[in-house]
Amino acid sequence: MRSPERLRLGELARVLEMDRETLNRNCERGDITGRIKGVGRVKRHWVFTIADVAKYLRSTHAVEAHRKESLEYLRAELAQHSLEYKGMRVSLLKPRRKSKAVSNLKKSDQGAHES
Repeated sequence: MRSPERLRLGELARVLEMDRETLNRNCERGDITGRIKGVGRVKRHWVFTIADVAKYLRSTHAVEAHRKESLEYLRAELAQHSLEYKGMRVSLLKPRRKSKAVSNLKKSDQGAHES
């Protein structure tokens, strides 16, 4: 009889709403801790404890939170700066209308090649 504190790969995939193959790759890479039970090829299977699942969820949520925080910081920094390219001021977050900017770049590039 199986312990209710352990989940098999398919059960965990359903709980996490993740494809079984994706979860299997995560296990093989070591992204989520689990144990291989059984012997041979037929009966081998992954099992996970509640602690394994909790650790995985904490780590993925922490990474996602850090990513969002970093992205917000980067956007705030970029909003304060602009670059100069061939005498034109270029904002990193608020580009000019594409057609005008592209035509200006093409004209300046053609002038440089003709000289």
